[in-house]
Amino acid sequence: MPVPARDVRLTPAVAHLLAAAHPAVAFVHVSGEDTDSTERGRSVWARARGWTENELLRPPFGASMFRPGIEQPVCGVPSTTPERVLRPGTPTG
Repeated sequence: MPVPARDVRLTPAVAHLLAAAHPAVAFVHVSGEDTDSTERGRSVWARARGWTENELLRPPFGASMFRPGIEQPVCGVPSTTPERVLRPGTPTG
């Protein structure tokens, strides 16, 4: 994959600056479901996320990746994301 747009390169750049300033830092990257770590898929956003993950896994440090499949609010905590986006057909309210 060619070098992605500037906004995609921001996350690895910040992570590497943090690692240089604080070598013991642990960096956890929240990515997304269907991320394409091969960087060869048809979806541009999935390739860009895959490129970002691959950059973060390269030395000088290895980041931890977290790919949530769904966000579900805890009982009693009001959601800021409409559930119909997360679960089609679920009544909201």
